[in-house]
Amino acid sequence: MCMNKVAFRPLLVCAFLLLVCSGSARAEDWLYTIRSGDNLWNIAERHLVSVKYVPQLQRLNHVHDPYHIPPGKVIRIPSEWSVRRPGEVEIIDFYGTVTLKRANSSGHFPIEEKLCVAIGDEISTGPDSQVTLEFSDHSRLQMESESDIRLEQTEILGRDAVVVTEIEQKSGRTANTVPHQSGPASRFRIKTPSAVSSVRGTRFRIGADKQSGTTYSEVLEGVVDVSTPQRIMPVTGGYGTVTRIGQISDHPVELLPEPDFFRDTGFI
Repeated sequence: MCMNKVAFRPLLVCAFLLLVCSGSARAEDWLYTIRSGDNLWNIAERHLVSVKYVPQLQRLNHVHDPYHIPPGKVIRIPSEWSVRRPGEVEIIDFYGTVTLKRANSSGHFPIEEKLCVAIGDEISTGPDSQVTLEFSDHSRLQMESESDIRLEQTEILGRDAVVVTEIEQKSGRTANTVPHQSGPASRFRIKTPSAVSSVRGTRFRIGADKQSGTTYSEVLEGVVDVSTPQRIMPVTGGYGTVTRIGQISDHPVELLPEPDFFRDTGFI
């Protein structure tokens, strides 16, 4: 077991906000909804590396009285001020030929169940092969045959476990499930050569064509934000989009219904 899975508190409402700053710089904050009994001092004690950030947190959120904040108010907390700890990833199932390359190693070696995956590690699947990874917030990524990914980030912010997961999908297909109970407290992001897909609480599939750099995004449930340098395209459940390098994502189109094998074979 890599680590204890995170238990999310239902009364804590957090989310990630991408803020566009001057030039091309971007900072990432997370949002916290004030509960009864909260003030900036006990929030800092729980979630920040130091209470010295209280005055800055007060200015950032235009809080008049740091000791008395109305429940329901949403405040921004910069990630760089937050308590951080690594959130490891575990292989929970696989079949066929699946190999792992450690970040500090030049060779590939076969995987096994319960193996922990660390930042910088790369996983590859061969023909007729598959592997499933589980993350700290119980999100799962299933790699299909002849696919390659690299784990870029896995991190937990604050004491109430805001989970940040970032994966580079170099080629092939993945099927991903981000539980509703993990979002909006978590961010799950997949980067391909032509797009970035960011989700909270959804099921989606990503296909990356290594030769053409084309990305195929299919959303089965929830909403996925498919980002390119030109714009962000929200794609809702039941729709998909195609993204090519240097181009704006195609307008989402409705997905074909999944086949009903029992009906088609006459069993029902």
